[in-house]
Amino acid sequence: MPAVRISGLRVNYERDGSGPFIVLAHGHGSNLQYFDNLADHLKRDYTMIRYDQRGYGLSDKPPKPPYSTELWADDLYQLLRALGIEEAVVAGHSMGGRVCATFAAKHREMARGLITLNTTWFGTNPKAADELERNASLVEKEGMRVALESPWIKTIPKSLPRVLDTVVQELLRNDPASYARGTRAIAQDFRGGFREDILKAIECPTLILIGDGDSAPLDGAVKMYREIKDSRLAVIPDSGHCSTLQRPEISMAAITDFLREITSKKAR
Repeated sequence: MPAVRISGLRVNYERDGSGPFIVLAHGHGSNLQYFDNLADHLKRDYTMIRYDQRGYGLSDKPPKPPYSTELWADDLYQLLRALGIEEAVVAGHSMGGRVCATFAAKHREMARGLITLNTTWFGTNPKAADELERNASLVEKEGMRVALESPWIKTIPKSLPRVLDTVVQELLRNDPASYARGTRAIAQDFRGGFREDILKAIECPTLILIGDGDSAPLDGAVKMYREIKDSRLAVIPDSGHCSTLQRPEISMAAITDFLREITSKKAR
């Protein structure tokens, strides 16, 4: 896989397809392979850029500075600049959705569209913050198997063994120290303020997709929908925290329709 250096950080990425750019940011404990099915579905019409975020996959995992959504969003900006991409739809799963939204607010000239997948917003899940802090400490002491008790893993039913096994195996490949740093960053997001300023600064068309059985609170997605002026909300039935894997047909249809809408607007 190719890699690029941004501010001294080695970032692993993949590029597929042709056409307008879509950049995919994975969630906590995952890597660029999470988007294999989405990239395969869209690469006939779009250039798909997938990458491993700082601390995950094959990208570098520096201990400093502390991980944060703002830091990951700046990494995304630096990645696009390094690859010579002037404009893209940015799409992120879970934590990656907050990263992409923060990017879209700060770099409006580069964000052609925004897609958040199974994402809740800053300050909308405070009950989970303490649990995440405890989980981070346990992972540091006992290793990655402790992370299998995470609530979002439990939203994947045993009736989908292939999906569950894929997610579990990718989770176990994480470096415990880096995973713990990411966990603490997410806890800070959930414990902090609502960050209405970011949502109000997003000007591009936005799709907010979430599962009806998601571990990410639906209330957070609804608040995002209400605050982003050009947004639409898609609630995927019979789906947990990995909607594009659990209900691929419905999820792909919502994403494809949204992208076609953006393309048709741009052409006018």
